[in-house]
Amino acid sequence: MLQAKKNLNFQYMPLFARTFTEADFESLYQTFGIAFHDYAVQMPQEKTDFERRLRRTGTDYGFSVGIFEEEKLVAFVMHAFGIWEGKKTLYNGGTGVIPSHRGQKLIDQTYNFLKPILQEKGIEQILLEVLCHNARAIHLYNRLGFKIIRK
Repeated sequence: MLQAKKNLNFQYMPLFARTFTEADFESLYQTFGIAFHDYAVQMPQEKTDFERRLRRTGTDYGFSVGIFEEEKLVAFVMHAFGIWEGKKTLYNGGTGVIPSHRGQKLIDQTYNFLKPILQEKGIEQILLEVLCHNARAIHLYNRLGFKIIRK
């Protein structure tokens, strides 16, 4: 299992990024609930449903990243690994930021952190799905270089 960590240079708060381990499940579950409390689609609220979601999507903690303020998880990206169209692929099974930390480009930081890991592991592409009316998410992923392949 690969785990990595990098301190981020934010002057106003002590943030750092690191990949998850299974020991982060509780923190991820709690933060997921906070990040998605105002989401357009109802997300799993019970711990067992969230656990089932992670298993169903094949979440790989080694390719999933959290942004922490001290020890508090404030943003995350969850990925699963697979082969799609013959290419090593990550599937983004969830991206979230707690409301108090939105607008700080923390998801940009997760992908900046992941870039050397993805290169080392030979990951060729990342796939994700976004609700068509989620303009903030579409803007984020466009800014990160994602391209729409299907509507």
